[in-house]
Amino acid sequence: MAYQKGNWIFNTIVSAAPLNGNQEIEIKLHPGWNLITNPFDTTVAWSKIQAANSITEPIWFYNDAFTQSANFDPYTGYYFDNATNLTTLRIPYAVYFSPSASSAEIETSGWRVEVTLSSADFHEKATSFGVSKEASDGLDRFDLRKPRAIGAVPSVSFHRPYWDASYSAFATDIRSEFDEAQSWEFNVSAIPGSFSRLSFSDIKRTPSHFEVYLIDLGKAQHINLQHDSVYSFTPATTISKFRVLVGKDEAVQEKLNAVLLPTTFDVSNNYPNPFNPSTTISVALPFMTEIELRVYNIMGQEIKAIYSGPLQAGRYWFEWDGKDGVGNIVAAGVYVYRFTTSAGVTMTKKMSLLR
Repeated sequence: MAYQKGNWIFNTIVSAAPLNGNQEIEIKLHPGWNLITNPFDTTVAWSKIQAANSITEPIWFYNDAFTQSANFDPYTGYYFDNATNLTTLRIPYAVYFSPSASSAEIETSGWRVEVTLSSADFHEKATSFGVSKEASDGLDRFDLRKPRAIGAVPSVSFHRPYWDASYSAFATDIRSEFDEAQSWEFNVSAIPGSFSRLSFSDIKRTPSHFEVYLIDLGKAQHINLQHDSVYSFTPATTISKFRVLVGKDEAVQEKLNAVLLPTTFDVSNNYPNPFNPSTTISVALPFMTEIELRVYNIMGQEIKAIYSGPLQAGRYWFEWDGKDGVGNIVAAGVYVYRFTTSAGVTMTKKMSLLR
């Protein structure tokens, strides 16, 4: 084997991508996701490539977050979901001479709401839901798969294993038009304990006689997105589940009550745990009752009564700040919280305080 110090000089010729009989350059594809790039040295409108190949799938580029691209730029890598199992992607040669690239759009003949996730310094705007006169309630050309990022990158996606068991993450869920109500469930992946925010654009494009509610399924909280299109939360788990309800007021309220009203008594594991300086405990009540929520040390001595009194049916969140009943900071260690009701229910759990 020869060794050489200094610069290496390589001299080779790389053939240009050939044109087929229709004056097109063909990019070979395999099923599923493909990493592709523009064979020309100028921008091509992706809409022209969609038309040439009779496809509706977008291309995605990654710059801190996945984003759909209207243009197929040179010297850039893109993810393309070959959902129709094309063997080649045809790039028309004539577009080389196009002076500019237009935006690639799919006419939905309805309305669409975009969902933006902000978590720490991360921002993602790649997910949307809505309706179209041309769409069905099942998987169709409007329902686009979403690329998977490497590592624990915050994201929003529609989990639809009944559409595709092997690849269930979707960026869009577009339904047919409806009269009463529809619901969309989606997952948010974010670091537990990190302040996060969901923003919903174009809410006003939904029919004026429809209500739009967001439900945090983990916390059983909801907001009216017509009044406030931003929801802030701190995830307790890696995956947080949400649901959007859209429809006539009576139908939406019925679905809200079915989701939000508990069917049994319950007390949650406190979060965070271990904690410093404070932690949150939630309780669920299926009907109106008197409750007590008290904290004890491991010797069984009462430290603080967090709450004592009547509550209506629903879910409630209580915070313990690591202090006793007179405001003194308690020592680090293991503590017990006990939930009791006038209906005869008693539940006890442990938590750890760090200093």
